[in-house]
Amino acid sequence: MPDYAESMSDRCLDGFGTRSSQAGTISAHCLTIQIRVTVHNVCYIESMSALESSLYERLGGAAMIDSLIEAFYIRVLADPKLAPFFHDTPMERLHTMQSQFFSMALGGPVEYTGRSLSQVHHGRGITKIHFAHFVEHLIETLRDIGVNEADTDAVIEHINTFANEITGTSY
Repeated sequence: MPDYAESMSDRCLDGFGTRSSQAGTISAHCLTIQIRVTVHNVCYIESMSALESSLYERLGGAAMIDSLIEAFYIRVLADPKLAPFFHDTPMERLHTMQSQFFSMALGGPVEYTGRSLSQVHHGRGITKIHFAHFVEHLIETLRDIGVNEADTDAVIEHINTFANEITGTSY
């Protein structure tokens, strides 16, 4: 062990940036610094992850999601290919469920409490063509409310991961 401490004294500096002749102290000091640096780096990396805003936050949070859903369903309900799917749907409940779903899907702090997507959409005859129309309306709505292209692409990427559940198909 003394050899380790002596070798550490050649490489370690004390808190003032000078070499110390007390190998044991230097070794302990270096270990403390190394641990702090490691812990600091881990904390820093975690802090960076925590500080990176989610897509939900970049879009503007709950208020923006609510506005998005409202504007989006105006388009969807005006589309003769999609409107029939919502004929007997309570729109207030749909708005609530879609706000929860979009918030959750985009990294928001909201938990989706509705039934699974496959249950909700099962047997409704929704095809990939219908899903594509749905996505087109979403893209247009995102653009109209001022979402930039990168975030629009990210939203669509997230939503597309649910296509098979919604259409009842698999890869």
